[in-house]
Parts: sequence; structure tokens; C-alpha cells
Amino acid sequence: MTLKNHEFINSKGVFQGGGCKAVAFIGAYEAALENGVCFTEFAGTSAGSIFAAFIAAGATVDDMKNFINRLDIKELIRKAQNNKRGPLGKIKLNFFKKSGKLLMRLKPSMVEVIMSTLSDRGMCNARVLQDVVEEELQRLLGMNTQVRFSDLKFPLTIVASDIKKHSVKVWNKKKTPNESVAKAVSCSCAIPGYFKPVDKRYLDGGLLSNLPVSFFEYNSEEYSNILAFTLSYEETSDGQDDVKTYIADIMSTITEGATNIQMSSHHNVFVVPVKTRMGLLDFDLLNIDSKPFKASIVEGKKSFNAFLYSYQQNSELKEQPMHSNQYLLKVATCSCSQQDEIICLLDDFKKIYKLFLTILKWRNNSKSVSVYIQNKQLYGSAEFDYVVRLLSNMGINVFLVKDTLPVLGYFFNKAHRWRSIVVKKFNKVYKAQYYNSDIENRLTEVFVQSLKSEDYPHYMVPLPRIILRKIDVDVMVQKLKTVAQYQQSTINFRKVSVHELCFMHDFVYGYKYRAMDELVTLYGNASLEVFSPAEFVLADGKTSIITPPIVELHDGEMVVISGLTRLFYAYKQNITEVIVAIVEDCEDETPANGRFKVNELRIKDSPLDLEDRLKRQYRHYRYIEQALRPCNTSLI
Repeated sequence: MTLKNHEFINSKGVFQGGGCKAVAFIGAYEAALENGVCFTEFAGTSAGSIFAAFIAAGATVDDMKNFINRLDIKELIRKAQNNKRGPLGKIKLNFFKKSGKLLMRLKPSMVEVIMSTLSDRGMCNARVLQDVVEEELQRLLGMNTQVRFSDLKFPLTIVASDIKKHSVKVWNKKKTPNESVAKAVSCSCAIPGYFKPVDKRYLDGGLLSNLPVSFFEYNSEEYSNILAFTLSYEETSDGQDDVKTYIADIMSTITEGATNIQMSSHHNVFVVPVKTRMGLLDFDLLNIDSKPFKASIVEGKKSFNAFLYSYQQNSELKEQPMHSNQYLLKVATCSCSQQDEIICLLDDFKKIYKLFLTILKWRNNSKSVSVYIQNKQLYGSAEFDYVVRLLSNMGINVFLVKDTLPVLGYFFNKAHRWRSIVVKKFNKVYKAQYYNSDIENRLTEVFVQSLKSEDYPHYMVPLPRIILRKIDVDVMVQKLKTVAQYQQSTINFRKVSVHELCFMHDFVYGYKYRAMDELVTLYGNASLEVFSPAEFVLADGKTSIITPPIVELHDGEMVVISGLTRLFYAYKQNITEVIVAIVEDCEDETPANGRFKVNELRIKDSPLDLEDRLKRQYRHYRYIEQALRPCNTSLI
């Protein structure tokens, strides 16, 4: 089976807790990779955090199998139980396999003492697990020092339950870059009663967040769909009533309840139900030679393939015609961090404005970026020439296609293995398809090579890097005064709270939001305040202006005209105040009548529907970008 839909080009993988059941994730993850899924970020709770941590450190499927093969579970349990841990120090694992009737024979006071001790201390010390995980992480990364979240190859989020604060504890690169990954894993895996709380406060993350999808949002540079790997286990015993089963049932009830609550509030989560033949506490079966272990790996692979088949059969996107710009919204955010060559095919040079930050991101993260532009009618126009010069002075290979392009889309090459999103036009609509099979890769490579062999006009000015620098505010005011509505207005720059602003629309485009980190990085490298007046310095000293967000005063309200995405980004990153351009005495109406606060905004990944388009009054548009474009002034 080959993944055809572009939904999972960039996916975030989250792994549910489930003790020993989680070995089935190995098979499910292997099947996901075989079907072309590309993961960009990971999260996990409890046992799922172990797999997430190893994958984030670069582990392959074979690495994870070999890790389990090297484990001596009995020795690990022995060390954990011999470690200092309090009154229940000598209780062995077999305690969990004894009849639950034992508790029934005890006095209530004794039961209370036992359960209190279990909850406070536990039978095992999680430090032993921490040491094992630390050793494996160091091996995977080739390190001999403690592995921190900032050392991992992929962003990772781990969740535990903080019993002191009665809340969730979250570790990731942004929140805790210098903290130990292995310790976070041990905190997340501390099953109540079995492990004593780490630092006397952290227990199994599944108690509060067994499927931590909430903590992905805006934690990384790309916001994409989430593949949530959950676990299901069919009880094969004949209704045994022991403490082991009792604890497992309690944990499942708690964790499944937490999972259901979290899932109900997320629309971009695709649940992958993974079947397993292992139970929560089947430590004695945790070896690669056991039949339940082998069967769980197979069940994991079958589970993902079943999910994918069901998705492809039911996906409306498979046959849904696309608006002429919709593919930009869907695929412009493809990860470039793992690519060494990117080719972009466009039928309209003006789409560069929508894709500017995305292309900037490609340019700064890839070895080679080529843009083929098809536009026969506007060659020689000032605006078309500006776009060509802008891209070429960014170090982008620009090719001017004289004939009609057979397809639109993006092609990504890594080690001569192509991945592609191809958009074909059918009458007046487009359909997008994602290709990643061996045959399709070869066809893509042949097409790309034939494209390169054509003698198209080519423009490119070598540029080591793109930088920002501060711009004189008087120069920017002069530029803004060329906007038709602002010729008689007063314009000044000052800091305002994002919470004071009013927005004309209740959404931002996802493809713009996801590329915003690149712009923020450039501001940081230039030691400039985020989104302050600046200009790009391109090849040969040529420049391109970037304004701060534009805000107009209307009836006592500060209405955002331009820079909505940047302001929403600032809000999500807890940047409370941002420099904006305040425009007073603009007598023209705003382009839309909506008034929303920043906390009401949402990310939108689809084109405007009819209702949204009707809300826009295009006759009142402020053509700010045109006023700043060097076809009037800058790159010429």
C-alpha cells in the first residue's frame, strides 16, 4: 500500500501509554515509514515516552528491537526492587500475581497502610529505568554526557503527572532544553504503586494525559496533522482476579478517560488503533523470543495498514477538486530540514507573495531551491521583473517557462529519492496527489531531469545568506504614504498590546503561520526587536522592505489591516507587546467589517469559502505590498 494523500507528508507522532503493551508501536511505526509517512516531531506518555524518546534520538526499528533484545528484564526488576524505597522493599513482582482475595482477608486498617505505602513509595525505583534509557540515548547519539532535550534530532514532548501540583508536567526543547530526557521518561513511566514517585512528586503521565496531543500545538515550527497511536488489548485470561489485573484495570480506566477527553477537542488528530497481544504488566513476556512479543509486532504493522486503508477509502480529499490556490495552503509547509534539493513549479508569479516566507525557509535550510515560473502573458512587466529579481537575489534558481507546465507542485530530493506533491489541472479545478513509492519516485526523477534539460531562461545571483537590518522609519513612512488611503494620514510607530487590537477576520492561514519561525530567527540574528521596521539585505546589497504590522484607528478601535499572522504568532509565543505602524485619519472604510480579539483567532488550512469572500470588500483594500515593492522603488 502506498500513501497517496498529502495529509501525512509532515506528521507529528504521539504514542499512548500502556506499559508492556507498547511494544506493538514498533510494528506500527515500521508500517508508517514503509507507507511514506514523514514524522517531524514526537510526543509520548508513560511507555510511549520511551519509544518517542528513542525515535527522536534517531532510532530505527531495528535499533528498538535490539534494545529490547539487550534488556535483561529480570535483572532490571531486581535492581529496581533492591534500590532503596521504603517499607515495601522486599516485596517481589510475584506480589502482583497473587490472588486479590489476599486483600479481602486483611483488616481495613492494614489494607489502608499497604495501599498508602504503595501510592507513596511504590515497589520499584524508577532511577534504574532512567539509567537504562540514558545509556541507550547516548549510544544512539554518539554522546558520553547526559542527553538533553536540545540534543535530540527531532523535537520531543514528554508528559508526567505532578502529584504535588495536581497538574501535568511537560518537558520539551522550548520549555526545558537543558533537562535530562531520560529522567523525564522515568517520571512519565512511574506507574503508581509499582514505581515510587520520582523526586517524590512525578508519576505516570497517563494519569492526566495518556495521549498528549494538546502539547504539540505551536511547540515547533510546523503545525500539522497528528498521528495518535493508541493501544487496544483483548483480555485472553479467564477472568482472573489478582492485584496485577486490578492495578491494570484502574490504570486503563484512568488513562482511557483522560484520552477520550483530550481527543474530543482536536480536529487534526488521526487515531491509529494499535492491537497488541501484550498486557500492561507482562514484564515476563518482554523479550523478542516470546510469542506475544512477536505477535504484537505483527499486530502493530497490521493495525497501521488497516488504519491507512480505512482512511484512503473514506477520505474526501482523495477525489475532492481543489481551488486554484488550495494546494498552496495544503503543501507549502513541507519540511525542508531533511531535503537537499527542492523544486517548485508555479503557474502564476504572484503566488510568490503567498509563498515568500515558505521559500525563504526553503532557501535557508536546503542546499538548492529552484522555482519554475510559467507566465507567458506578463513577461516584461515591472512586477514580473521584480519577482524574478527578488528570487534570484535571494540565491534562488529562477527558470522562466515559456510553455505550459504539465503539472504544478513541489518536488523534494534527498539522496536521490524523490518525494513529490503533484497538482494537475482538470478544466478549472486542481487535484493534488502525494507520491512516494519506488515506481513513482523514479517517474518523478525522470520528469525532473527532463525539466532540467530544457533550455529555459535562468536567473540566479549567488547569496551566502539572507540578513535583516534596521530601516530608517522616515523612509518607511514615505513608502506607506504612497498607499492611496494613507496620503493624508498620520503614521507613527509604537508598541501596543496584542490584546488591545481588533482583527477583521477570525483566522490566519496555516502556511503563513508555519513559516513565521524563519522570520523570527532572522530578527534574532540581527538583534532587532521582533517585527520592528526592517529590510531584507539580498545579493549585491539589494534590499526589500518589511513593514511592521499596520493598524488603523477607527472609532476608538485599533483595527489590524496588515500583519495579522505575525500578531497571532506573537500572541501564541507569549509576546504581549509588538511594534506596529499606527495610521490615523484614514477616511476609507476597512476591507472587512468583522471585529475579533486575538484569542478568537484560529488556524485555517482551506481556501476562503463563499461566505468569507463575501465579507471582503475588495474596493477598500489597501495595496500596501505594492507600495513597498521595488517595481516602484527598491530592487531597481
